[in-house]
Amino acid sequence: MRVPKFAAPSRDRDWDDDAEAARQAFAVPARLAVLLMLRDAGEPILRTQIMESTGLNADTVHRALTFLEGLGIVEANLPRNMWPGRSVMWGVNHDRYHAVLDAFMRRIT
Repeated sequence: MRVPKFAAPSRDRDWDDDAEAARQAFAVPARLAVLLMLRDAGEPILRTQIMESTGLNADTVHRALTFLEGLGIVEANLPRNMWPGRSVMWGVNHDRYHAVLDAFMRRIT
């Protein structure tokens, strides 16, 4: 039987939505790497820059960005219908990032 290197705990009903969003974002190393890279960049950047900086492949970065965007923690500079043929820049939604981080810290302390 194969044992995973990391297993995220199942959702605890005592966790509020923001704390749960943080747990999901931080539970997967690739998501965390992408999020921290975007946070540290200080301004929106291209997916290729994220790939170069993190060493992650295109599919992994795409999945991480899609998931984090779904949580509202990161955002693209263009709506999806305008993506074809354009360079999409990605950045942190700082209000949402701080809300989920604060909720997570309250939950674990």
